[in-house]
Amino acid sequence: MAVLSGWMSRAAVCTALLALSGCKIWVKDEPPPCPRVSVLEDASKLVRFTGAGKTANDIEMTAEITKYRGSCFYDKDDKTMQVSLKVGINALPGPAFAQGPHQLDYFVAIPAFTGADGKKIFPVKLDLSNDPKGTHVDDAEVSLTFPVKDVKKLEAYEIFVGFQLTPAELDFNRKHDHR
Repeated sequence: MAVLSGWMSRAAVCTALLALSGCKIWVKDEPPPCPRVSVLEDASKLVRFTGAGKTANDIEMTAEITKYRGSCFYDKDDKTMQVSLKVGINALPGPAFAQGPHQLDYFVAIPAFTGADGKKIFPVKLDLSNDPKGTHVDDAEVSLTFPVKDVKKLEAYEIFVGFQLTPAELDFNRKHDHR
């Protein structure tokens, strides 16, 4: 009888452990997914003209955002999300290319925030020669940290990337389908 009683108490302990294994205290919290990142179509390409010209011969350079990679970390104590991004850019000289250093700017924006908190602009210096192959830039890593009120509503914190265009460059992109 003692053997049967010992077996039954072990069975009861095992049953209790199985019941507890479904309890949240045994399950590690999964980190939330990273916010969605998108390249804005109207700002994914840059066609820079020299002077007042708008013909193909007046193109100083073209550039395109070709990729981005990133990672994120959610700090549940501070309720903040840190996002690190690397943006890849291809740039090509045009017929009106002038030797020397060139710069273009791209932005990372989170529409859930306004003003300076919602958009950061990053300069990219190009050592673009007259090489018809152009150049590829993987810019230094950009890091953004922002508050997240509700981690279950990360879609509200979508991140957009694009070139910081002049009004004329943006108008050109909207009038010309680059696909």
